[in-house]
Amino acid sequence: MSKTQQANKNIVLTEKLAMFLTENPQVDEEMPDNVSYVTFSAKDKNLNELNAKLIESLLHEGKQVVRAEETKDKSNPWKFSIVSV
Repeated sequence: MSKTQQANKNIVLTEKLAMFLTENPQVDEEMPDNVSYVTFSAKDKNLNELNAKLIESLLHEGKQVVRAEETKDKSNPWKFSIVSV
């Protein structure tokens, strides 16, 4: 997958996540300040492998990261986990 394809897929996922967080602000309030969200698709394993490497890079830079996993459950469409070193 090219960097452009990865970026485009991440934009789509990030838009879904942003809509969810807008509708559920309590979720974002429970997360640490200045956190970087890294999205994971419910369907695209290749994208998820690349995004896992992105988490490693962000952690190496000293950033706080939240793994945001898209689920197939409409009543609970995202699963969040704080990632630490």
